[in-house]
This record gives sequence, structure tokens and C-alpha cells, in this order.
Amino acid sequence: MRKISRYLKKKDASSYTHLDAIFNAYVDGTLQELLDSKGFINIEYFRQIRRNRNCLQIQLWYHNLVVTAEFRDNDYDYGVYLPGCTAEEFEQCIHTYSYSADFTIAAFVNSLSIVLDKDSRLRGL
Repeated sequence: MRKISRYLKKKDASSYTHLDAIFNAYVDGTLQELLDSKGFINIEYFRQIRRNRNCLQIQLWYHNLVVTAEFRDNDYDYGVYLPGCTAEEFEQCIHTYSYSADFTIAAFVNSLSIVLDKDSRLRGL
């Protein structure tokens, strides 16, 4: 987390990219609070700051469903799957998106929780 904090301190907040804003929410705890408030559990973060490739990967559970999301500088992807799925099933569930101009991590998490509540594979409500 210190590496991300140092990275963000070198930048002007007004020039943050979408990924920078996500990193900021991760560092200041608002991302964790948001995920907790939506009922996600077993939340794991994998962060990478490199010269040519920054990303934040998040793996979490929502009841019996697993979500993997990876946020990169120019795009992001996520997938929803059941634990124990095959590699082929996992690959089929991952979809990549470009950031919209008004993208926020809060809107993404809110939208994701709505999608998950409607998922036919969901158990445990």
C-alpha cells in the first residue's frame, strides 16, 4: 500500500486517471467500506505499480459467487463465476470494458451488486 501512496503523492489529484481514483479509494479505505456495505466477503487485493503497467485486481465473494475484477490504466475487466469452475468457464465469464467518461468505482460496485442479485446462480439470500 505504501508504494501506491507514494505513486499517488507524485500526482495532482485533479489529473487522476480512473485507475488513480480507484487506487485512492483503496488506500483511503473507502473501497473496502463500499464493498463491505454491499455484502461482499473474502475480499483480496492484488496491486501492481510498474512503469508500463499499473493495475489493481480484486477477488471477492458474494454468497456462493466469486467475482474477479482487474482495473488497469485504460480498461478493466471482471467476471462472475462459481468456485471450482473450469479454466474454459472462467475465460468465458471475463469481459473487458473501456472506462466511460463518468466511471466511478462506487457506480461500478453498485451496478455489480445489482447484477449479482439477479444472477440465477445466486444462493444464500
